[in-house]
Amino acid sequence: MTHTVTHPDRLWTAVSNRSQSLYNKLYSKIALYTLYISTALQLSTLYILYNLYVWYSVVDAAKQLVAFIDEQAPLWSAAAMRVAEEHAARLVEQPEWVLSEVLLSPDLAPHILAQLPTEAHAVKGTSLELV
Repeated sequence: MTHTVTHPDRLWTAVSNRSQSLYNKLYSKIALYTLYISTALQLSTLYILYNLYVWYSVVDAAKQLVAFIDEQAPLWSAAAMRVAEEHAARLVEQPEWVLSEVLLSPDLAPHILAQLPTEAHAVKGTSLELV
């Protein structure tokens, strides 16, 4: 019966290579998740600015949105930039009558307001009335 003796340096090299490979895989996954989280945070900020303009008709929101996109553009991925540009295009094309004629319409306002949670719902932790 023959036994092969592995030199300690070769064994260390094999273990080291395996560890480096696992480290590289882990690092790439962490980097990918960090990118996802970063993109999500950027898009949520963009979404908030967009909603400020649409729902409250904030005049400076369009300028803030364009400035925000220009400032953050070097840090964003291509996918995030595409979404940002789509939101900016919608913001520019948003007709002013949406707030005055749709959201404040006497016919639609009760239906819109009925969807909003009340203080009683917040206390109970639910948006449904239980009978």
